[in-house]
Amino acid sequence: MSTADATLTGSMATFQQQGLAVLKETQDYAVRLTEIAAEHPLFGALRVAPPATELIDSSFGFALQALELQRELVGRIAAVAAPAAE
Repeated sequence: MSTADATLTGSMATFQQQGLAVLKETQDYAVRLTEIAAEHPLFGALRVAPPATELIDSSFGFALQALELQRELVGRIAAVAAPAAE
């Protein structure tokens, strides 16, 4: 691995770690906001909505399918680009 490759790989890893840290912090804030909102009387109006677990399963199922499509796309692009990079 060249120095440039190692630098790029290290930079990407740092960026990903920082991004995940921000995502985790944002999620923590979302949980805290939900805790606060749950104490409000109007929060009970959500009881007419489908169960949260049903919405979560549906949303994450869709997100996983979309992520898999993106992964396939990047793999196809990489396969096409690889010969040109050599």
